[in-house]
Amino acid sequence: MATAGDSSNPITPKPATKKRKPRKPKLAAATAQHVISILNTASPAAHTFLSQNDLYLLPSQSLQLESLLSSLPLPFSQLPSQPSLFHRFASSATLDFDQRWVQFFSVSRPNFYRLLSLLSPSLVVFLPSTIPPETALASALYRLAHGACYKTVARKFGLDSSEASCLAFYSVCKAVNDKLGDLFEFRRDLERIVVGFGWNSLPNCCGALGFGRFGVWEVWG
Repeated sequence: MATAGDSSNPITPKPATKKRKPRKPKLAAATAQHVISILNTASPAAHTFLSQNDLYLLPSQSLQLESLLSSLPLPFSQLPSQPSLFHRFASSATLDFDQRWVQFFSVSRPNFYRLLSLLSPSLVVFLPSTIPPETALASALYRLAHGACYKTVARKFGLDSSEASCLAFYSVCKAVNDKLGDLFEFRRDLERIVVGFGWNSLPNCCGALGFGRFGVWEVWG
């Protein structure tokens, strides 16, 4: 007989039981079918709205709507192809004081065509015949103004691929440097430019073609 304090028959502890993670409720077949039905209706309607109104929406609005549509599962995310944005835009915004030129490309209509006349000779040399100079300039200005990715720019401006969009952007930048670089005395003003970027917390920077947002972790010393 075991008595208190007797260590000959120790009490065996019960093994710890693992807590089961709560399972996520599965979507009922009827509910899933209902969601698919809604997507089948809403997605084409949104695509149609975008294609019919992209010239009258602000670029930030159309880009946001495209981003939301592209986040849908296939095949709802596939944006239909359409004619080049610039050709449709130029046919619609024919007045010099139409503010949509500034909204889309950050330049007025007269300044766009003045810039095009200066850069066209170089762009004809740099680019294949499948990329007209006006399309290259418009796509590059659009990317600079709104930070759109090459894939989006290619689709909007009727370019074959992201690589073609990148080539157009690079060619416009090179043409600007070749044709208009002498208007800016960068070498003489380089020290002043570097100091100016330093005031904006960009040390040793002498130029920028774009910007992007990124998170920064705060480190305590």
